[in-house]
Amino acid sequence: MIEEARLASGLGQSELAALAGTSQPTLSAYERGKKMPGLAVAERIANAAG
Repeated sequence: MIEEARLASGLGQSELAALAGTSQPTLSAYERGKKMPGLAVAERIANAAG
């Protein structure tokens, strides 16, 4: 879901991570299902992706 939102917004991982206040490696782990973001982080990512 995070990857789809990122791609729909036209952002790269580094760009979205910076806008959401997280790191690119962490965002990548979320996209691959290796980590699960907390509610607050998921909300920040969703808002940053539009």
